[in-house]
Amino acid sequence: MDNYDVLVIGAGPAGSTAAKAASEEGLKVLMIERKANVGLPVHCAGYIPRLLSKEADIDASAIIQKIDFMRTYLPDGGTIDTRSPGFILERSLFDKNLALRAIDAGADLMTKSTAVSRNNGRVVVKSEREITEIEAKVIIGADGAKSTVGSWVNERNRNFIIALQIEVRLKGPMAHTEVYFNVDFEGGYAWLFPRGLTANAGVGVNFRHGSSLRQKLEGFLDSLDKAGKVVKTGILGISAGLVPVGGYLNTVPDENILLVGDAAGHTDPITGAGILPAIQCGRIAGKVAVEEIMNNDIKILKNYELEWKKLLQKSLDRAIHKRTTLDANWSSEDFKHTLSKTWVAFGDYWRDE
Repeated sequence: MDNYDVLVIGAGPAGSTAAKAASEEGLKVLMIERKANVGLPVHCAGYIPRLLSKEADIDASAIIQKIDFMRTYLPDGGTIDTRSPGFILERSLFDKNLALRAIDAGADLMTKSTAVSRNNGRVVVKSEREITEIEAKVIIGADGAKSTVGSWVNERNRNFIIALQIEVRLKGPMAHTEVYFNVDFEGGYAWLFPRGLTANAGVGVNFRHGSSLRQKLEGFLDSLDKAGKVVKTGILGISAGLVPVGGYLNTVPDENILLVGDAAGHTDPITGAGILPAIQCGRIAGKVAVEEIMNNDIKILKNYELEWKKLLQKSLDRAIHKRTTLDANWSSEDFKHTLSKTWVAFGDYWRDE
């Protein structure tokens, strides 16, 4: 049995940021990651807002290109441009750099290791060669949309967008992202995000309609090819993933467990954006873990939820409300009117009702 102050399950942006924050204060921290390689495979379109550069050190090697604005394509063929300065990331490098910073701060990392259960407060971890029990004062669940840690305490995301994405050859340079709405993209949208010479093109729909997702992506790719934006035969890769869109969970569900990132439902229920809140909440979780351990007072962990809610609750509550409205009126005759109330490119989205 191994003993740690903090066990972080998941080495994505949330987990690595939490591990770094706790390690910097001298705590003994272990990160475990079920994947063989941190950051791979990639399940992300890659865009981040410029604000993220104030929250995390972004290595220049992880930035593919800058983005100036977002263009939204409406069902009636109209468009709306929204200023949204940011970057397209090489997401695998971004995640690896965050994990390296946690390691440099003193955290240990085990890859190809899965938290399979919790037994008398100890976490049973299965790796390639052995099964180990880890005892930790604080457990931080940063293990994604279908969180194992969340399942231990019955805090589970239940409303998802399922997304399928390809990397495809662009026919010309782009300095903006594109989002496409169509009634056929039930509950979600399609996107074209440039990556220099290539782009990520994808479609996300409500999980209930996932069986037709590949067909929808093929139709979307056909339309991009006809519009002269991509080379349809230039497919370089494919990925799929789940995006939780049901809102945040109880993020301190047990006396020594904290949930962060997708595992906590911190992903925006409308846009699906999750990198920025993952890093913000990961840092808060790591710092609160330090405070709890230094003071030997388990009640301090409740401060984690208080702190992240000060930062994010207003925006997440708005997005949850808009998601409910969007889903209830998806197939309405006046779909454009519904979008004007529920999509971030419109002023009405930001007005309190």
